[in-house]
Amino acid sequence: MSPKRKVLFIANPISGPGAKLKLPALITRHLDNQRFDWTIYKTKQRGDATERAQKAVQENFDLVVAVGGDGTINEVAQGLIFTTMPMGIIPNGSGNGLAKHLGISDHIPTAISQLNDSQTTPIDTGWFNDQLFLNVAGIGFDAQVAHAFDNHDRRGLLSYIWLSIREYLQFTPQATELIVDQLKVKTTPFIITIANGSQYGNNAFIAPHASLEDGLLNLTIVAPLNIARCLTFPYKLFTKSLSNSKHTQLMTAKKIVIHTSAAKAQIDGETIAAQATNTVEIKPKSLLIFAPKI
Repeated sequence: MSPKRKVLFIANPISGPGAKLKLPALITRHLDNQRFDWTIYKTKQRGDATERAQKAVQENFDLVVAVGGDGTINEVAQGLIFTTMPMGIIPNGSGNGLAKHLGISDHIPTAISQLNDSQTTPIDTGWFNDQLFLNVAGIGFDAQVAHAFDNHDRRGLLSYIWLSIREYLQFTPQATELIVDQLKVKTTPFIITIANGSQYGNNAFIAPHASLEDGLLNLTIVAPLNIARCLTFPYKLFTKSLSNSKHTQLMTAKKIVIHTSAAKAQIDGETIAAQATNTVEIKPKSLLIFAPKI
């Protein structure tokens, strides 16, 4: 009989709508305890997950599982990037974009059960001004909504929709110049999203053709939306049909340089400061993911 795999769950205790669920009991019930020997670590503050993941690499664990939203998953990945330690995911956030791309269930007991049959696969990672992102980064309206969501006391899809409507009424697009590999693009966009995964979360596909394994970033540029296009844009997001819109440009690249006066950017839903010049690059096969499919 093979020895048990040693697993560390790094959990954000305040993340998402399922934060009050009893994780130890769920793991005991749904993880194959004949194959896995597990420990839970609950994070205490921002950045804590990265430090604990780094220590796990030195402590002979076989697998680290991030339990939380996209921000927690990003923090754990920062501690595992460029190592031989795979990362599993139990999504417990508001959007769960990366987990959805990977086919990981939003239902926590099911997500735990999926670990029993998952496999390790190397995926690409994105870097925005030397900051890691796994799923999506952006400048424009999505960054403004991410900032509002960060500072809002309620989570969930309905809160996100309400904040999107409020921020739309206040948003002013900024003139932007991009160098997409060698191609220069000038635009005044509603949204610039640089994607590694295919969706923001909640099955809103901002880059419907994106792959985590192709060594390419997927760039989506959305032109400013009038009221009429505001009504059709969500439909295109949720039906994977942005490529059919004449108001949207979809491109791929290994490196994108963005010159902008926008103040904010977002990486995996977390707000950061944008610079006058921002460099976005892909690092192929730089993180090991333990998931049911890619």
